[in-house]
Amino acid sequence: MEASVPVFGNCCLDLPADSDGVSEDNVSADVDASVDSDSEAGVFIEVLVLVEIDVLTPVEVDVLVDADVDATALVLADVEATALVLADVEATALVLADVEATALVLADVEATALVLADVEATALVLADVEATALVLADVEATALVDADVEATALVLADVDATALVLADVEATALVDADVEATALVDAEVDATALVLAEVEATALVDADVDATALVLADVEATALVLADVDATALVLADVDATALVLAEVDATALVLAEVDATALVLAEVDATALVLAEVDATALVLAEVEATALVLAEVEATALVLAEVDATALVLAEVDATALVDADVDATALVLAEVEATALVLAEVDATALVLAEVDATALVLADVDATALVEAEVEATALVDAEVDATALVDAEVEATALVLAEVEA
Repeated sequence: MEASVPVFGNCCLDLPADSDGVSEDNVSADVDASVDSDSEAGVFIEVLVLVEIDVLTPVEVDVLVDADVDATALVLADVEATALVLADVEATALVLADVEATALVLADVEATALVLADVEATALVLADVEATALVLADVEATALVDADVEATALVLADVDATALVLADVEATALVDADVEATALVDAEVDATALVLAEVEATALVDADVDATALVLADVEATALVLADVDATALVLADVDATALVLAEVDATALVLAEVDATALVLAEVDATALVLAEVDATALVLAEVEATALVLAEVEATALVLAEVDATALVLAEVDATALVDADVDATALVLAEVEATALVLAEVDATALVLAEVDATALVLADVDATALVEAEVEATALVDAEVDATALVDAEVEATALVLAEVEA
């Protein structure tokens, strides 16, 4: 609703009666309209005073003065109400600004919490990666230890096999030595038998010589007996006996020569057997040497294989170390990438904070502009009020002048 206030005669000034829920623009428009109405009313009042100054009665003048005072009071009340409304609007704007600032602070807090959550998640991921790397390192170390144990077991097995081979070789050498010793004993037995046979043959030859000597003695005795009977017969008999003895001696010499030849042949056979035994022994020694050389070659080959295995193990260890280094490099690159991503997120957060700060600064500037506009509006309203007060003073002066004129007229 609007209240109509009489000013002079039939002129009325419409003023807002209820200003609750009115926006700041409407209030400013109402103030401007009120000021314009007051200005027009002041001019019209001056005209009416000048026109009707001679025809107004004192009662009408008093009524007009009271009406002007009431209108001025209403204007002042409207100004105060408008000031209260503007104060409420400014308080509401400040509350809204505080709410917006609080919302921005809460948004910043939430963004910071999200960033911290991302950082904590990144830290957890890094911790998981480090734990996984440690577990993999432990697994690889365990694998290396198992490989070393297996390699050691293989080396020990090879050493045991080599020891068994050497034991077999030594046992074979001992058996061969026993066989050779047995062969040498057999050769010595054969040589002893040959010596005994030679001794027996020599004894037989000696017995034959003794028998021959006895025969010769008998022949000599017979010759001596027959010499007495027939010297010629004895001579012939002696000649025949001598021929027979010589034949027997020749036969004995042949037998002895054959025995000697047989002994020589047997000696040569024995020597040949000894040479063959020595050759066999040499062949056995050579075979043992060759077997030993083969064993040594196998040992050297085993050593080469072990060296190759060690070299392969070293290469594998270097490969594992290189893989670990590559894994560390990849993990470091991932960590750096995550750090860079986090830095980018933080930079975006900082940029967002700067943008929000600029927005806040812009809002503050706008608030300052609004406050300046409000101050200017208040100054203009105050100027209007001062103008109305001045107009009221002019009206009072005119009323006093009118009163003086009326007094003069009455006088």
